[in-house]
Amino acid sequence: MSLRILQIIAFIIGLTSCQSNQSEQSLDFSNYSEIELDSIAERYYNIANNFIQPSSTYRRYMDSAILVRPHEVEHRQVASYSYKKRGEHITAMKMLNESVETDLANGGVDALQYRIWTLLYFYRDYEGTLRDIQILKEMTKRDYDVCWGEPCGFQEGQAYYRLNKFKEAISAFDTVIDEEEKQGFDPKANFMLYFYMGRCYFELNQYEKAIECYDIALETDKNYSEAIFHKGNALLKLGNKKEAKKLFEEALYWVQKGKRMSEPYIERFDELYPYMVEEALAELDF
Repeated sequence: MSLRILQIIAFIIGLTSCQSNQSEQSLDFSNYSEIELDSIAERYYNIANNFIQPSSTYRRYMDSAILVRPHEVEHRQVASYSYKKRGEHITAMKMLNESVETDLANGGVDALQYRIWTLLYFYRDYEGTLRDIQILKEMTKRDYDVCWGEPCGFQEGQAYYRLNKFKEAISAFDTVIDEEEKQGFDPKANFMLYFYMGRCYFELNQYEKAIECYDIALETDKNYSEAIFHKGNALLKLGNKKEAKKLFEEALYWVQKGKRMSEPYIERFDELYPYMVEEALAELDF
């Protein structure tokens, strides 16, 4: 690394350490080349990732990267994770929104796709999720995209589901299934999609269709406690108390074993807990 770049790094470290409230716009990097600035910002970004995201050291290096390259979408987006994990949600969303605006202005959608995931699972902003998905569709002109590791249509369907718009949710799920079949994927591998489709049919009082969906989910994961439990609920609605009880008992066994839709950062919709199954069993009159 050149002496010139080291001098810039030393200057910014001092700035971010002693003047944390300094405005980005007050810094003048006009004497430095684009290559130098890119190199410095990337070095700060890489150093930051050696520390845990909520730490002050992580923030200091990420803030330094942003000071050098304030319009670098990825750096600002990733820096927002630290604020979210520390519960500073207003700052986190401000940074993420800035990333999305910059990305969209440049024709990119990566930050938007992450915001869709965040609004749905983390902030439970279902209408915001649907607004962003519509923006994504307008940008990409595609029926199938991936938002942070999942089909965006799967997230769209869940947002509709949470808004009690069950027919719209089923339509979104069907689009995902159709598009994945066109691409040669096995749509049944997305077993959670079928689970939530089953939940929609259940809410529409179409219990047989709900059971069909739960059965597809159980083909992939036979110990899927949520699907077992809600299949039991559908059977109960159809008057089959004996089979419903068996499924409730099976679901209780697996959920007590820790077999449920548990993830480290989010709580899945309709995630099952033992007390829920125990209450359902207690309500049976035999």
